[in-house]
Amino acid sequence: MYREKTFTPYISMVVSGRNDLHCGNFVERLNNTLRMLDYHSKIYKFDLEYVIVEWNPHSGDKLVDVLYKPSSANLKVRVITVSNELHLQVPTTEFDAPKADEMTFFQGIAQNVGIRRANGEFVLVTNGDIILNHLMWECIKNIELKDDHFYRTPRFDSTNVIPTSLHVSEIVSFLDKTSTMRGKIKPGMLYTKAAGDFILAHKSTFNEVMGFPEMRCDGLKIDGDILQSMIINKNQCIIGTPAKIYHQFHENRYESAYNLADHVRLRPKSKVAIKVIDSYSSLKTISTVISRNNNNWGLKGIQLPEDIL
Repeated sequence: MYREKTFTPYISMVVSGRNDLHCGNFVERLNNTLRMLDYHSKIYKFDLEYVIVEWNPHSGDKLVDVLYKPSSANLKVRVITVSNELHLQVPTTEFDAPKADEMTFFQGIAQNVGIRRANGEFVLVTNGDIILNHLMWECIKNIELKDDHFYRTPRFDSTNVIPTSLHVSEIVSFLDKTSTMRGKIKPGMLYTKAAGDFILAHKSTFNEVMGFPEMRCDGLKIDGDILQSMIINKNQCIIGTPAKIYHQFHENRYESAYNLADHVRLRPKSKVAIKVIDSYSSLKTISTVISRNNNNWGLKGIQLPEDIL
């Protein structure tokens, strides 16, 4: 059992999802992630909070009912639910994706709900199918994270589904053998590749930029915008190999079968407004988001149901 008065997470990881066929096998991938977090939190012994925002769940298909239940006293998993009623109340914006009224999942807003309610000193925004290797955990635990930095890392994509027969201690080795790095790092440039899979920063930094742009879209192509806001006053730090994060294999998001699984994946019809700014640090960035959320971002002040695993 968790003792609420003494559990003080250093890191809060924030993800979003629900019990559906998000790219084929989302719950299976999320459970792989939870198994690994359970395993690593026992080894590294620092309090870790994992916040899952269940956005607009299907009736009778609560995510909490199908999730792996961790046993580590150092890991607390919270499942926060945003109802269909609240989903339908999300206001329209001029930047909404085409056919936004048909969408059932707004990933950026869901992530903001978790960021708002995270208890950790630092927040790692990621996705439910991302697994960190042991060297990444050693890095996060042993380096002194700075509140004037935000941290990024390349993503390694696996080409194979994790076999159910693998013991938890074998999963990282399997992913390492089946994964290749996505994209390249360009020195002196803001690194936005697969931004939504790893943005680690002090919680105050997320508060300063007011989270992800709250437009009605699935999150595609807006995750880099938050970095353009962070770089104005913070320094980018890229964590390199052998520390790694792995993206578990799944179906392509543009496959017709995926779109039929009650998600509509469409790009926003317009990018968020930008303006030219001076360069900061050694980064050659020239733009930042100025069309931002209001102070109620992340459904501030709304009491949401929550389950603890």
